[in-house]
Amino acid sequence: MSVILAATLLPSLALQAAGFNPVGQTGQLFPTAAATLLPVAAATPISAQDIILNAGQLGQQSLGGLAAPVDVVVGSMADAQTGMVDPVLQATFDENALLSLCYEYSMICNATGETVRNARFDLRSGGIIVTAEVLIPAAGVWQTIGVVLQQNGATQLDVMGVDVNGTLYSTPPGELSALVAEAETTVNAILRQLTAQAGGATYILSAMHFAEAQMTLILRQ
Repeated sequence: MSVILAATLLPSLALQAAGFNPVGQTGQLFPTAAATLLPVAAATPISAQDIILNAGQLGQQSLGGLAAPVDVVVGSMADAQTGMVDPVLQATFDENALLSLCYEYSMICNATGETVRNARFDLRSGGIIVTAEVLIPAAGVWQTIGVVLQQNGATQLDVMGVDVNGTLYSTPPGELSALVAEAETTVNAILRQLTAQAGGATYILSAMHFAEAQMTLILRQ
């Protein structure tokens, strides 16, 4: 019994040794139902093979090269703020497609990362949890934790803390906090630069929509 108890407590003890503090339950951050996703008018499916995604500093990738399929349509949609109807490209990823995209762009989803490895994605209504094995220097162990990102506005994600077994922990002061803050800054910089090219047109990220196990990007000309 003592061995089982120690194994259960190890993640919490390792995190607290590194300066993390429990602040609540992760599930409370996410609504049970996603906001309504407006339909694309005159939606026409197009092949992911014909889409080039430009992720700013991470470079360009064809969506057709992914191991998991991405659903893409083009059409038109009214802007919620201006009311203007614009041409749009809408791309919908499930968790496998997002993981496949990560393999193309980053090393964090592979097993060879020096400080972060084997990242996976848990898409929720209103955000995402990126779970990975992270080296915690203060404790000297690899710990599986999830960085909890909540959508803020149309195209921004805010780090709310880290998740372990459903418990939300604050990020600690010092080096780890700086790394988490840098990751948040990098992710949002990429989102601000995100574009897609299709049929000779360039589409710019306008909005994101997160639902259970699904993420939709809406890009406008």
